[in-house]
Amino acid sequence: MNSLSDSVDVCISGGGIAGLVLALGLAPTGCRVLVAERNATINLNGADVLKPAGIAVLEQLGLLPALLAAEAQRREQVEIYHNGTLLEVMDYRRDNNARPYFYLVPYQVVVRTVLEALRAFSNVEIRFNTALTGLRYSASAPATLEAVVLNEQHVVPVAVVVGADGVNSTLRNLLGVTARPHFYEQMMFYQQRPMVASVREINRLYVDEDFGLAYFYPINRTQFRAVVGLLSSEGQALCQGQDAQALEQRLRRFVSASPDVLPALGPLHEFNTFPLCRLHLEAYVHGNAVLLGNAAHAIHPIAGQGMNLAIEDAGELAHQLTLFFAGTQSVAAALQAYQEQRHFINDKIVRYADQLATSLADVAKFAGCLNLTIQTSGRQPQHLEMV
Repeated sequence: MNSLSDSVDVCISGGGIAGLVLALGLAPTGCRVLVAERNATINLNGADVLKPAGIAVLEQLGLLPALLAAEAQRREQVEIYHNGTLLEVMDYRRDNNARPYFYLVPYQVVVRTVLEALRAFSNVEIRFNTALTGLRYSASAPATLEAVVLNEQHVVPVAVVVGADGVNSTLRNLLGVTARPHFYEQMMFYQQRPMVASVREINRLYVDEDFGLAYFYPINRTQFRAVVGLLSSEGQALCQGQDAQALEQRLRRFVSASPDVLPALGPLHEFNTFPLCRLHLEAYVHGNAVLLGNAAHAIHPIAGQGMNLAIEDAGELAHQLTLFFAGTQSVAAALQAYQEQRHFINDKIVRYADQLATSLADVAKFAGCLNLTIQTSGRQPQHLEMV
């Protein structure tokens, strides 16, 4: 592709993990793919947990050796505590999982690994500072989407348009699709710190009846990630202070088996933060435009599934569009098959995470919601029907 006036087969709005994995999945078909990223660089902040279903997609794309070489940390268990008491050990070796483990690898490493793999394909182009600003439809009925407008001036003919552009999706807005996200009362904070012994030993997830959450896990051999969730009012109050002891005192109320973590944390105002919301669209497909990842669904991170659902979406959409480009099905059939394969799974897991996130005040209810099969990437209907 030599200029923005060239036609493309697939235009992907958004250069996050969903859009990049989709581009890599489509690259071997030889179809022309344009990834339009509105920012000057790709956002390298994201989740660090690859679960079995997400690992399977990346393995099919040939990325696993590079991720392992980048010091991906393999784990088989997570301890889950409520009000400081060990409630459950989530063991990926149960249920005869094909992949009885998960990987911890920084989001930026996953993104850079996909980008490096894309360098081998001249039919895929990533353009930065390039925003999707309009859609052009045919004049004849029924109107079909024929082209996208980039940066309010370049009209690019397309066969398929994909919105992989996050919760505030530009494509979704241009399509006129109404999204009604539900924002949680919690906020999430995260920070990277030097490794300590308890985190090297095992992953531990802590929650309490006052909707506190803390999760500590390694991202390489020398550093760990601390993720803290608090009610927004409490988090904002702690952020205003400069004293790290205020956060330590709050976490000591329910963090019981990681004594070396708490002194290692800085004050809360030094953490990065992000709001939490739940979202799931009734339809992902609108003609020859389609949404995936956070543009179609957003999930509370307590289930550790968000990035993996986006990767799974991208893998399925790449599979269906590959059949379209091979001439074995129409574009309409490809997009509908993607919707049918992914909507039920995503809906159940979004609901599951919501049940967990809203049940923290009652230990019995929280324990009753906890589904170890879903947590470890159970995707079969018999697993999901329990939600």
